[in-house]
Amino acid sequence: MDLRSPIAAFSLYTSAADYGRFLVEVLNDDAVIKQISGSPVTVDPSLGLSWGLGWGIERDQDTRYIWQWGNNTGYRAFVIASIQTGDGFVMLTNSENGLELAEPMTQKILPGEHKLFQSSILGTDIVNLLCNTLHLCL
Repeated sequence: MDLRSPIAAFSLYTSAADYGRFLVEVLNDDAVIKQISGSPVTVDPSLGLSWGLGWGIERDQDTRYIWQWGNNTGYRAFVIASIQTGDGFVMLTNSENGLELAEPMTQKILPGEHKLFQSSILGTDIVNLLCNTLHLCL
C-alpha cells in the first residue's frame, strides 16, 4: 500500500498543531457543527453514541462531544472536543498501542464519564487484536 497517495479513509497528513487549529475552526463555525450533528445515525443508544457527518458524536446529559480516530499500521490518532465549551485535544501517535492513551488524556482534559470508551469502536475488538498481534490490519 502506497501511503503517499491520497485515499480518503486514511491519508490525512498533518501535525497535531495544525489539526488542533482545524478543530478550533470547526468548533467555532455553527453551520459546520449543524452539518456534523444535524442528522446523526445512532450507533449505540445505551452509550449515547451516534455518527454525524464525518465525526462520532457522544451525548451525555449536559454536553455533546465530537470525536474521531485513526487506526493505520504503526500509527494511531484520536481527537475529541466539547461542542459547548470548545475544550478538547488532538493526539497523534507512532504506536499501534497509541489509543491506550486516549481515555486517560480525555479524563484529564474533559473530566467525567465518556461512554465512547465502553464501546468496541476504538479497537478493543478482534480487528484491533489481529492488527496489534499479527499485524493484519484491516
